[in-house]
This record gives sequence, C-alpha cells and structure tokens, in this order.
Amino acid sequence: MSAKKTLLFSTWILGACATEALQHKLVSQTIRSQKFLDETKLECGDIVQVALQRVPLNTERFPEGYVADYIGNVKIASITPVNLGELEALDVVRGGFLSLLQLQNALRRAGWRYKALSCFSAYRVTFGWVQPDEKFLNESALACVKL
Repeated sequence: MSAKKTLLFSTWILGACATEALQHKLVSQTIRSQKFLDETKLECGDIVQVALQRVPLNTERFPEGYVADYIGNVKIASITPVNLGELEALDVVRGGFLSLLQLQNALRRAGWRYKALSCFSAYRVTFGWVQPDEKFLNESALACVKL
C-alpha cells in the first residue's frame, strides 16, 4: 500500500449530488492540478485512501479542525492531461455529477474561476474502488493491540 496517500474531497466543492455519489462509491474520477500531483507524487497503480471533508456550505475555506471521513481505498488507473474546456459527458458521470454545469461549477469552487475553464489544464485521475487488504488491516489491528 502507498505511504498514506490520500485523495481528499470536500462537500463544499462537490455539492450535494456528487457528495452522495462519492459516499456510495459511485465516483471513479477526479480532476487534479499539476501542483497536487507534484505534492502527492501520485502515480498509476498507487492504492490511496479516499476521504471526504465535510465543510458547511457557507464556509469558503477549510478551517483547521475539520475532520475528514474515510470512504475507502482506490487504485489509480490513469492520470491523463485534460483541458478543462474539453470535459464531456463521461467526465460528468465518472465524477458523480448530474450535468456538465454541475461539474464546471465544482471546478470553479475548487479554484479554477478567474478565467474561462478552457484556459486551464489539469489532470484527469481515474480510479477503481478496492477492498481493504486483509493482511494490512490485521497488521494494523495487531499494532493497536500491542500499544
């Protein structure tokens, strides 16, 4: 398993429909920046944790102390460059959104808002949900018991 890499999602950015889809593990794609990839060193084949940060809708920043709920583990299938103005219906479905407009609004809330979306490049990160590794869970449980 990768060294505790995490894909963190936010209820404030996703909105209600995509948040619900993520909680039911119906999401299989996220859009991430080059900076995110550089910081996390995310690569194809990595198994990472998915967490959902619950932020009240009237909050524009993530104040310290907000706790993220663990949703599950995913295996990164692909990381491909994409122009945000070229997103299509498949991106909407994989992201858990109901429409292209919902996806575009989420991208704007995520920070791509001061220019037209077609002016931005990002990365399409696709993934599949995986079952927790029993050996890993057993070792973690043993470590907790030994404490």
